[in-house]
Amino acid sequence: MLKMLLPNLYISSCEKIPTKTLLEKGIKVLMADIDNTLISLDTVETNENVVLFLDKMRKANIKVVLVSNNIKSRVAAFANNCGCDYYSFAFKPYPFVFRKVLRDYGIKSSELAIIGDQLFTDILGGKYVKCYTILCKPIVANSGFITTRVFRVLEDISFNHFDKKGWMLKGEFNDETM
Repeated sequence: MLKMLLPNLYISSCEKIPTKTLLEKGIKVLMADIDNTLISLDTVETNENVVLFLDKMRKANIKVVLVSNNIKSRVAAFANNCGCDYYSFAFKPYPFVFRKVLRDYGIKSSELAIIGDQLFTDILGGKYVKCYTILCKPIVANSGFITTRVFRVLEDISFNHFDKKGWMLKGEFNDETM
């Protein structure tokens, strides 16, 4: 069961994503969580990391689609700043938004990836539909909704299990160096 929470890749921030790996995997669309993955909860503005991330994906010809459990007004405001398509109120980890993205872009699960900061929403949802999953270190570790804070405690328990099994160590990132 806990393997459903184990991401394919673990990075320190969005601009460190290894495009070479995504291209080798045949990824065409990257679903990107917004809150605490790309930006903090208190802004809708892009920053240098987001600009680098988006430029990197565009150069690799990988379509970035913003996906958030947050409300439409917040997600739309950020998406407009980024020039990206978006899906709000996504109900991750439930597969609805993942399946919608697959249909809307005419791709297979093997051509879809998700980057997010939470094991129990982004990674679990991605694993459920069998897409490539990328866990990103949260911008702010202890912020957000009460459910997020509860999930962070459960994530710590999961990371301890991953470490005991030799699967992954919290804070040991697979960052691209280029």
